[in-house]
Amino acid sequence: MANDDGSGYTHHALTDAALSFAARAHSGQMRKGTDVPYIVHP
Repeated sequence: MANDDGSGYTHHALTDAALSFAARAHSGQMRKGTDVPYIVHP
């Protein structure tokens, strides 16, 4: 079910689950040559 929190973005449970999965899968990984976590997109 979608949730509009007024931010202009619609949140979905499946999207939240995918983000959580990706964060766990890339935990501790950093972008090449930086201290920026891999999961963070520039």
